[in-house]
Amino acid sequence: MALTDVNILPEYHTVEDNVIEDFYIPCLSESISYQRITGFFAGITFQMLGKGLSKLITNGGRMKMIISTRLSQQDEEAIAKGYTEREIVEKRFLERFKDPTDEFEKGYLSLLTYLISHSILDIRVVSIGSSVTTAMEHEKLGIFYDEVGNMVAFSGSGNETPSGLKHNAEDFDVYCSWKGMDPYGRCFKKASYFNKLWNGKFPNAHTMTFPEAVKEKIFQYQNYLPKEELEKLDNKYVESVRLQRVTSKTQKLPYLDSKDLRGYQNDAIAALRNNKYRGYFDMATGTGKTLTALGGLSDLINNPDIKTKAFFVLIVVPYTHLATQWAEDCKKIGLDPLLAFGPSRKWHDNFIEKTISIKLAQSRIECVIITTASLLHQFVLDTIKDPKLSKRTIFIADEAHNLGAGKIKTVLNIDFKYRLGLSATMDRHHDEVGTNKLYDFFEKCCIHYDLGRAIKEGYLSHYRYYPILVNLDADELDEYSKLSKEIAKKSIYADPDEDEGLKRLLLKRALLVAGCRMKIDVLKETISPFKKSYYNLIYCGAVSYLDATDPAEDTQLKSVMTMLRTDLKMRIERFTALEDISTRETIKEHFKTKLINGIVAIKCLDEGVNIPCIQRAFILASSTNPKEYVQRRGRVLRLFNPVEKPYAEIYDFITLTRPLSELGKIDQDYTKFESSLAKRELARLEEFSKLSDNSADNYRIISDIKSAYHLDDYYFEEDEDNE
Repeated sequence: MALTDVNILPEYHTVEDNVIEDFYIPCLSESISYQRITGFFAGITFQMLGKGLSKLITNGGRMKMIISTRLSQQDEEAIAKGYTEREIVEKRFLERFKDPTDEFEKGYLSLLTYLISHSILDIRVVSIGSSVTTAMEHEKLGIFYDEVGNMVAFSGSGNETPSGLKHNAEDFDVYCSWKGMDPYGRCFKKASYFNKLWNGKFPNAHTMTFPEAVKEKIFQYQNYLPKEELEKLDNKYVESVRLQRVTSKTQKLPYLDSKDLRGYQNDAIAALRNNKYRGYFDMATGTGKTLTALGGLSDLINNPDIKTKAFFVLIVVPYTHLATQWAEDCKKIGLDPLLAFGPSRKWHDNFIEKTISIKLAQSRIECVIITTASLLHQFVLDTIKDPKLSKRTIFIADEAHNLGAGKIKTVLNIDFKYRLGLSATMDRHHDEVGTNKLYDFFEKCCIHYDLGRAIKEGYLSHYRYYPILVNLDADELDEYSKLSKEIAKKSIYADPDEDEGLKRLLLKRALLVAGCRMKIDVLKETISPFKKSYYNLIYCGAVSYLDATDPAEDTQLKSVMTMLRTDLKMRIERFTALEDISTRETIKEHFKTKLINGIVAIKCLDEGVNIPCIQRAFILASSTNPKEYVQRRGRVLRLFNPVEKPYAEIYDFITLTRPLSELGKIDQDYTKFESSLAKRELARLEEFSKLSDNSADNYRIISDIKSAYHLDDYYFEEDEDNE
């Protein structure tokens, strides 16, 4: 019987090691003495250590334990009034004592009674004298002794509780007294410290025996179990831990058959696999990025060559409606995700529990779908950056381009072992730094599957494109000219990506264009032939009008809604950020089942919303950011019943400064000054037109705009003052 027979590691981590069976039980089995200092203690711990404790008793061993108590300001005041510290400590222990609620709790109290009454366990309580009333003995160290005097000492973060030994992510260092394994004499120093604290030799630490009144409370349960059962030290808890680990090993993993995927999707997954499951999918909206990502996930976790045995799947999405859509798709392949958004109190505990399950290998796979807003909670960032978790994490970012901006890009500094980005347009508009950060993080493009190829191969709908020309009225043109002059002056010395004043001017001008008043009347004329049809989508800008007396009320969206409902008698619903998830789902169902004629939306339909039956889109407001208008087009091109949707239709409102007929009557230099807007609108017009079935019909419009603004030799690149 010797501690030298135990295979002892220099350190243990609860997320990797079974510290109960690999360290505590073997050391207890070879010991005649166990000494422990712990901030917190739970009697159930002795059942967790059952086998080793039984052997310690057989060896004639003894245990000494020092536990802590924390005195409040009221306690200190009571002591000052004449109460003894022992009386106060006893009172506090009695207040915190909880009567057992089940057979298991009664069992471990009975066990604790047996250990104390047979002088196997001696407990002392220490309180720390301090000006800080919450001060307590918070050290955690332990010492084993065998019969020949060998010592094993350990110290670390864990308490003598189930959480400290099993649930929490804890670690501790170990020192052995023999064969030069403890050159700095840590074992003897820790033993000396324990003995001094036990005997009350520190002036600032008050050590006392365990309160008798508390013993009497515990001893109520001394006859609950027969003596022979207590002496066996029932090991059910240890067995439950082992069973939990066995169960995790047989847990069925999510699976998606490659036969259920398209050829290009399997090609993307193969490229991801070849880059050690790091990369991004550059796929057009509507071509199945989510399903391809889940296929990649399935390929990874079912790959026999992958040594990782527990996976934490973290899916990041920009909006709550995307989280719910992902959850539906995850469940189809056998994943049961936690949705992490909204008030953190609703999902905090489940989130922490899932991460601990992975770090302790109690589960083979856990999944959390979290919004970018919730990802920024400090407790989330602190948890996911822990190397013990990040080396087991499969990080999937939907609409991954969003991670390149602001505070959220800090997540790109975390070394997730496996990572996948999804985006139709990974390049960030006017943000080279953020774009490069994304490329560095995701490492490799595993597929580039663009809109043209998807339409050609039959995975997206063909479409017809109808540009609708509108222009600013006199007041709007005057304001546009003023803003453009200010922008031109500032642009000489200011960087539009850095200068906040210039950014505000550019945004103000963009909103002016988006809210062009003429659009309402032209929309009425354009949509009238379809007022009894279904599956119509109308995109508005989040703008109010130039001369609005109440900007919150006099908006483009409200004007459109009023015109469609009142003038054209159409059944229309609003789909904006103001509608909650339940309302949005109801609106989508009404849309699909033809209970309404259409949806009026602002920006929230740009990313991820899947409504394949959209047949006709009227786009009143578009930014010059390719990411946004590419996504809007893709939203309309998803495949649907070919009888009802043989092709999609896009009516795009192209905003110019003046009617084309007037441009020939003004000075060419002035026309040149107004041409920046035409350039921006033409870029989108040409992009949308070139893949449409009726692209030839639009050549004349493109040519007329170029001619009117003297842009015949213009090569369509983005303007340097592009908003």
